[in-house]
Amino acid sequence: ITSDNTSANGKICRMIQRLHEVRGLSDWNAQENQLMCLGHVVNLRTVDMMGHITKIAAVETTTVIWEYDP
Repeated sequence: ITSDNTSANGKICRMIQRLHEVRGLSDWNAQENQLMCLGHVVNLRTVDMMGHITKIAAVETTTVIWEYDP
């Protein structure tokens, strides 16, 4: 479940956990299954991905500079 960091989102996760417990379904932990603000999650992943792209570009640029032979 994704949330926008409001308290109601924690409540719904706890409610889902209780429903699972009452119905004897598999373990569902409210804290483990709650994602905070979707925008923040997407931003964190994007920053991580762009960091890898930047590192690749830096290595390629360095390689080109070192291999340049006029």
